[in-house]
Amino acid sequence: MINTVTRGKEPNRDGFRIRRAAVEMGIPCLTSLDTARALLESLSALAERERDVEVEALQDYLGKEDQGDKG
Repeated sequence: MINTVTRGKEPNRDGFRIRRAAVEMGIPCLTSLDTARALLESLSALAERERDVEVEALQDYLGKEDQGDKG
């Protein structure tokens, strides 16, 4: 599910309720269009076998970037 935050994280907002329900039901919830785009590009590359897709923790990726090595 994609549900972008537009008016804050107040519990009385519909978006907050939608995101909370998704989390409680175990439904992946993306709150950024950039993240959604990256996910779609990754899934597309995997489906088309354009390139090998590697999964790594964000912390590991950021650590490599800090060292000047993007892998």
